[in-house]
Amino acid sequence: MEEIEIKLLMSGFPQSVEPFYQADVNQFYLCVSPEIRMREKIDKDCATYKQTIKSTGDLIRTEIEFDVSKDIYLKSLGLISKTPIHKDYKKYKLQNGLILEVSFVDGTFYYGEIEFSNIEDAKHWVVPNEIGEYIIKNVTYDASYKMKNYWNNTRNLKGDLNV
Repeated sequence: MEEIEIKLLMSGFPQSVEPFYQADVNQFYLCVSPEIRMREKIDKDCATYKQTIKSTGDLIRTEIEFDVSKDIYLKSLGLISKTPIHKDYKKYKLQNGLILEVSFVDGTFYYGEIEFSNIEDAKHWVVPNEIGEYIIKNVTYDASYKMKNYWNNTRNLKGDLNV
């Protein structure tokens, strides 16, 4: 499946629109090239576990995602012996029908993502008024803001990620 996504550095969770979903997310990487990520999402109802494999790319990437058990998640975490990235995660419906996902990453910065169904919509996207004041900059094409690179830089695993 193709993922078409704009990534945003944000100043905080938008206060001008109410989130319709929130969760705690813990994620870690088994490998950064190709990107192989494990994620635990805990909301008020349940916990879910997923493994995601992503190709290289910026705006467009191939993404393969599937459910895994809690046991597989925990065994995979045991392979790397590192603390997962923690995200306070919220989803917002925007006036234009898109969904904004915002995460407060490790208590240090706010990171937003908006997925699109086609490349033309992504390329011509205009920031909606309700979130404009919260966007610091578009970081879609800035590799230093990719979560796999954040993982690499903060977990001190350079050269140690190919499990």
